[in-house]
Amino acid sequence: MMTPVVLLLALIGAAVVQVLAPAHAALGQVKAPALLAVVVYYALNRRFAVTMTAALLAGVLQDALSLVPLGYSSLLFMGAGAAMSRYREQMESESVVTAAFFGAATAAVVAVLMSLLLAHAGRFVWRPGPVVLRVAGSAVLGLVVTPAVFLVVGGLDRRVGNVEQKEDVAEFGRTDEF
Repeated sequence: MMTPVVLLLALIGAAVVQVLAPAHAALGQVKAPALLAVVVYYALNRRFAVTMTAALLAGVLQDALSLVPLGYSSLLFMGAGAAMSRYREQMESESVVTAAFFGAATAAVVAVLMSLLLAHAGRFVWRPGPVVLRVAGSAVLGLVVTPAVFLVVGGLDRRVGNVEQKEDVAEFGRTDEF
């Protein structure tokens, strides 16, 4: 299987997007949660071990690219991945609505918990206004970024044969009728 290769490409691509995408003041100066979106994808579509690997690596990358102490993001990403993995069989993981919902919800929860961790460590001053703005901004960006990550990583997974193509996906774009 090509799972490690796809995971590595997904993490590198997400890290590049996260670094290059600008942070907007109206969204609380948060960056697009592309690395977290990769974790959401793996939590809803792959085995638990793969999800935890993705979460650990995405968290280390997240912390290395930011001023957050190493390990904080990994802890939160692994917790989020474990929670989503537990219930993935009850969800329609290929739905854009599912991706958007879990992207927004996970980004908001991780933003709140990260603020609490950083405040507890004395690295962040907890003020309700900016925290609410950051949580809302994270949720909005998670709502937008996660379906895009699902589309790209899911397409790559199907292309290399990691997952079976659904009939409607396999038929999309065929032009043999002409």
